[in-house]
Amino acid sequence: MKRIILLAASLILFLIQSALLSRFPIWNNVIPLLFTFGLASSIYEDRWDALILGLFTGFLIDIYSPHLFGINMLLNMWTYVAAWKISGYLRRDNKILMVIFMAAAAFTRYTAQYLIMKLAGIPADFKSVGVLTLMVLLISHFSILIYRRVTEPPRRRRRRRFRPGI
Repeated sequence: MKRIILLAASLILFLIQSALLSRFPIWNNVIPLLFTFGLASSIYEDRWDALILGLFTGFLIDIYSPHLFGINMLLNMWTYVAAWKISGYLRRDNKILMVIFMAAAAFTRYTAQYLIMKLAGIPADFKSVGVLTLMVLLISHFSILIYRRVTEPPRRRRRRRFRPGI
């Protein structure tokens, strides 16, 4: 059930990213909302959820991108599984550490994508690596909050009983 919720949330975020956020590019880059949410969820989920989410979000991004079909799927899968593996050694309660970790993972992913595109002969700008990493750094806190709201059950508040005479 949790995988279905994660995939549905990813599909909704993909629609928001491709329909709304693509209208407002920042230095010819769309805000990576789907990648950041997938990275946040792969940190807190298990290995198979990270793998499935990496393949699914990579496929959705590949549908939207015009070059090298399958490269985003491969890079997202590797990034999400590596993030899951490394996050096992980190404190997941510390949000600042997780935000910095997500920015570092995004930097390595976008650098690898830049190098692959350069090797394939597709024109790419290295400034976009820094811009996309900065975008992930800025929105990763919100994607951790969105992930926790989507997956964690609501907490019950305990009612205090009124006890007269005490």
